[in-house]
Amino acid sequence: MGQLIVHHAISVLIVKASAAADVDPERISFVKALRLIGSTAIGTADIPLRAGATALSLQ
Repeated sequence: MGQLIVHHAISVLIVKASAAADVDPERISFVKALRLIGSTAIGTADIPLRAGATALSLQ
């Protein structure tokens, strides 16, 4: 159930971001959004990224 909630939340964020940028929501990659959100959440919690990953490699 938790995964479904996370999927829905990311989808909502994609729709809001696409509206703000005046872009079709289908042009935004779900996987890239997931990685960006994950790296942001990890950075906020001050937990290091997995080995070899950087914020720039997630773009």
